[in-house]
Amino acid sequence: MTLDATGAVILSKRRNAAVPTPRNVIVSRSHRNRNQDGAGMDALVLQAVKDECGELEGSRIVAVEQYAPMEIDLVLKTGTGRRVLSLSVKPGFSRVHLSDVVKKGAEKGAASSALLAVLRDHLVPGTLEKVDVAPFERVVQLHCRGRSSPGPGRYRLIAELIGNRGIMVFLSDPDRVILETLRRIRGTERELVPGETYAFPPPMKKTPLGEATRELLAGTDSLETPEALARHLTAVFAGLSRDMAREVLARAGLSDATGSADTDGEDRVARTWRSLEEFVRRVRARDWTPCIGRSQDGRARVLSAVPVHSLPAAQVERHESVSNAVERFYEERMAEEAFKQRLQKVQRAMRDEIRRLERLAENLGKDLVHVEQEEEYRRFGELITSHLARLKAGSTEALVEDYFSSDREEVAIPMKPNLSPAENARWYFRQARKARDGRKAVVQRIARARKRLEEVTGIRAKLGCDADEERLEEVYRACIRLDLVKAPRETGTSKAGASKRPRKKAGQDIHPRRYLTSSGHLLLVGRNSRENEALTKSAAPDDIWLHARNLGGSHVILRREDKTQMPSRKTLHEAACLAAWYSKGRGSTTVPVDYTERRYVRKMKNGSPGQVVFTREKTLFVEPGLTLRQADAPGTA
Repeated sequence: MTLDATGAVILSKRRNAAVPTPRNVIVSRSHRNRNQDGAGMDALVLQAVKDECGELEGSRIVAVEQYAPMEIDLVLKTGTGRRVLSLSVKPGFSRVHLSDVVKKGAEKGAASSALLAVLRDHLVPGTLEKVDVAPFERVVQLHCRGRSSPGPGRYRLIAELIGNRGIMVFLSDPDRVILETLRRIRGTERELVPGETYAFPPPMKKTPLGEATRELLAGTDSLETPEALARHLTAVFAGLSRDMAREVLARAGLSDATGSADTDGEDRVARTWRSLEEFVRRVRARDWTPCIGRSQDGRARVLSAVPVHSLPAAQVERHESVSNAVERFYEERMAEEAFKQRLQKVQRAMRDEIRRLERLAENLGKDLVHVEQEEEYRRFGELITSHLARLKAGSTEALVEDYFSSDREEVAIPMKPNLSPAENARWYFRQARKARDGRKAVVQRIARARKRLEEVTGIRAKLGCDADEERLEEVYRACIRLDLVKAPRETGTSKAGASKRPRKKAGQDIHPRRYLTSSGHLLLVGRNSRENEALTKSAAPDDIWLHARNLGGSHVILRREDKTQMPSRKTLHEAACLAAWYSKGRGSTTVPVDYTERRYVRKMKNGSPGQVVFTREKTLFVEPGLTLRQADAPGTA
């Protein structure tokens, strides 16, 4: 993505004065990770988002949504259209960002809370007056004006992006009385329940990054490794995460362990200070350049509001706005986490099943030894019967001649003293019949257990140690077939359904409408249901698929030439307007249009041509329009 000379597009440069944070604070254990040492949304990214939210001041709150258990979305009506302000306090994925879309959460059953009901009751309709974040802190305050009796009331929605307790609180302003919380926390030093007065998290006992001085680097001359230096910087300065500490060292030329160790201690301090001073200057100037740093295998690992120098340039992805970077980063991280959890679920299910089958086989082996005694039981019954005349009741053992053996030796037969000799004989005959009937059942169960064990072991071997999404999906379907995991409520095309698809090559003999966006992206629009199906099937997995929500209409494909970059907001908006135009909502003033990557679109099982199911979608609310020029290509309508 090409950026301007400053390296970033700042949506709003207005600086909001921070509201003084009350100091009568009760200590809470949930704030131990204030600097966000792990990868994610640090204090600098949050400050950049706050600056970007400056344009939202005075926006109308038209809806409050909740699509995940730990997330609240405020749908805002601004002068330029609808925007969505998303707040999430999910541990490990806490974030705040702007978006043009209303997401559809996969966890719809959990997407409801008492907080959602209270927010809707007080803030719809309402006004967002200000988004406030204390410098170098990770606590977000949304100052709102909404409905109350008898007149308008002032409120604050506070999200604490720290710790792992998922704290989001709605309170009255200015008395800070809690009206509702996302999670009610009792029995701790900070009571977060309705009716209590909200206490802010305690300030960190560190020097704010903006007040950094060279004297605070005293003692770092003895730290030779980059990690030790990074830990020291993180421990001293509030607002500097571990990733950003590594950035400071990379700019100082101290990111290499060997080079750092070979550098003189005093020189190391001087270079670190020069780099830190320049870093702080950029932060004070709000000179944001949103970036995502990726690992060598392309995974999102660093989210930064400033240029990333600690990674090769090829592994750094720049974005037009910090919200775009935040949204993309967490989408990928959550997809990665979902993949990891699904993989662990499948591995655990197969491991437990293999252990169960091994125990079953062992127990069945013992049962088989028991049922193999059929001949002995029958022989004992025959011998007792043939010697009934001389056997007495109450005996624990019968010593009789074994006429089944060649030498006719005497054999001792265990007897039940509470039974007569005839009853003992009948008991042995019953045991013989049970052994005979049981042997067949045990042998069959052993065969079934061995077959299933081979099947599960084979599936586990297929998964391997470097499974990708495609292989995991195949193994997951196999586990569903074996009842190792439960089938999801909604599934895409099944394996059997896939085999019934037409054998005709996808995309063959279709002539979709072709348009060009203002940025030069190609848009393909299906003309009928058959063409919609073929167009979607032939699109590349990274292409963007669009369709008017809950309305009949054309499938629209937005071709992506650069697979590493999402199309701009303007490009997506133009594509959505086109999808709305070629739908039954053409005459409406506003039409919701869903979009997602084509890889997440599948043909509906037993559905008609063009009927699909899709996931990971987002929604744009647009006005239908046909303002794009048609592409100059064969087949243009």
